[in-house]
Amino acid sequence: MGSGLEALGMVEGDALDEEGKAAAWRVMAGCHPATGARLVTSRTSARAHEKAQLTTARLVEAIERAAEEQGVTAAGLFDGKPKQLRVLQAQQRNVNRFGEAHRMQIVTLYKLARAAGLVLADVYDEEERTTAWEHRSSRPVPALPGAQTIGRAAPLAELCVRGLACQR
Repeated sequence: MGSGLEALGMVEGDALDEEGKAAAWRVMAGCHPATGARLVTSRTSARAHEKAQLTTARLVEAIERAAEEQGVTAAGLFDGKPKQLRVLQAQQRNVNRFGEAHRMQIVTLYKLARAAGLVLADVYDEEERTTAWEHRSSRPVPALPGAQTIGRAAPLAELCVRGLACQR
């Protein structure tokens, strides 16, 4: 594990009680073991938890419908917002390619809807919005058989060869 555990107030080799196990899971999910605060912050560093994601197609359709009602193109709703326009265009491609199966993190959907002048409450029902919002900071922990005993960061290629990763 290296010396990083000491910075988090943990010692390698210590026996873990239930609280210690929960703390270890939080560390593996990229969070501080005691506070749960997100330590891994880049968008590409860890995928969003499945429960933090919603179907993208519904928001893309709502944006296109709002644009039609206003007599503009979908891009017209993002006038002066080039970053959000690029996100919309990427999501339109993803929806065309994957349909309803394409999902996105609720925080990104919120920003996209806000930039288009929409409210997520008009697109998604309250229960799914609430669930996604509650899990917005959660990240899945990879379930690798034997991961508890590896003790070092095994290269992905080695895990693939051993059949512990790369299973789709």
